[in-house]
Parts: sequence; C-alpha cells; structure tokens
Amino acid sequence: MATVEKLKNVEFNNQISMEIDISGGGSEEWGDMTQAFKNITQAINEVLFSANYLCDGGFGSTIVTGASPTISMSGDYIKGDSVCEYLDDIQYEIGDKRISKIKMKRGSGTLTCPVTLTGVAIAGGDSTAPNSVNITIALNGKPTFTKGATTE
Repeated sequence: MATVEKLKNVEFNNQISMEIDISGGGSEEWGDMTQAFKNITQAINEVLFSANYLCDGGFGSTIVTGASPTISMSGDYIKGDSVCEYLDDIQYEIGDKRISKIKMKRGSGTLTCPVTLTGVAIAGGDSTAPNSVNITIALNGKPTFTKGATTE
C-alpha cells in the first residue's frame, strides 16, 4: 500500500525540462520544448545477444551489447513558439539539417547528447482540436548523464 510519504517522492513528467538547440548548427540557441509538448516517452532500444549452450540444460543467458535510445514527444503546434517554428522549418529537410543537440533535466540529473530529429510531423487532429506536433529524437552515441542538481 502506498503511503503519502512515498508519494511525496514521485517524479512527474511535468517536472522534466527539455531543451533543443534550434540554431541550425550555428552557435547554440536553446529552445524550451515544454511550452508546446505535452507528452514525452523514452525508449532505450537495446540490442541483445542471447546464447543457449549445451551445458545450460536448455536455458539461456542474455547480455546487452548496444542501444539506440530515442525520445518521442507530442503536443500542440503553437504559432510563435521557437521550437515549433524550428521544427516547421526542418520538417521537409533531410541530412545535416536534422542534426541538433538536446538537454533533458529531471530529478536525478541532466542528460545531454547530439541527436537526429526524426518523425517530425506538424499536422493532424480533429477539426476542433489544435494542430498537432510530433517528433522522435534519436540520440547519436552514448548520452552524457550528469547526476545532481538540475538547475543552472
């Protein structure tokens, strides 16, 4: 049974800070993704090696040999929002125009990493709903995770 004391330590998604470099490869200019996005999901996408040796009696063992982490976000397109406008500008681009950097801050620390922006989609929804904005952020290489205070 959950106690109120335990619930005080629950981390909510609205406590996450997510920023993306919207400079397009120039000097860093960080855009706040929390203004337009309402949902964030991370997938580690692990690569596994499993082996079943004769001496194991039919049981196997698994080890993680790699990963291709992604972060998926969805929200509402907001006119004038710097991140929405940046994504609108690169939505139909390919190659290096889709490369950027992120900073994701949460309770236990800050994750930073170069990224490729995939699945950028601005459009869709019910006729009485806001226009949607969706993105999948593919991390390039191992992210840096700094534990500790998340404020600058």
